[in-house]
Amino acid sequence: LSQFARTQKLGRAITEALFHLPAPINRDRRPDIAFVSYERWAKDRPIPPTDNAWDVVPNLAIEVVSPNDTVDELQQKIKEYFRAGVQLVWVVHPLQSEIHVFESPTKIRVLTVKDVLDGGTVVPGFKLSLVELFPEPAPSASPNGDTKTP
Repeated sequence: LSQFARTQKLGRAITEALFHLPAPINRDRRPDIAFVSYERWAKDRPIPPTDNAWDVVPNLAIEVVSPNDTVDELQQKIKEYFRAGVQLVWVVHPLQSEIHVFESPTKIRVLTVKDVLDGGTVVPGFKLSLVELFPEPAPSASPNGDTKTP
């Protein structure tokens, strides 16, 4: 995403950056990955230090689900992102090899390894085959030399 956004001159993809979400949210959030268009944050505008929150709402917020995340916390983040002005949220479920694409808090598409993730109108032209992100596990050899798929 970062390379695509940079080469297409669309904006920046940033990992673990802190963003200030304005009223009515009025709190800081740190998505795992975010995309900020040059329309929202000019290309020549300096990026704040890592411990300071950007005073901009990202266009795209990406959350990668970890074993410690709860459904309630995740749903709260998604609602806050959209209320603050985020246009698109991707929730990555590594253990299920799925990405849930939220176009709003209630409009959701579930993508699997058979699908292609695209940036829609938020990151126009971006496409990623999910088989590249979630490769099939290699067959493992059993003690007798047979191969099996886990």
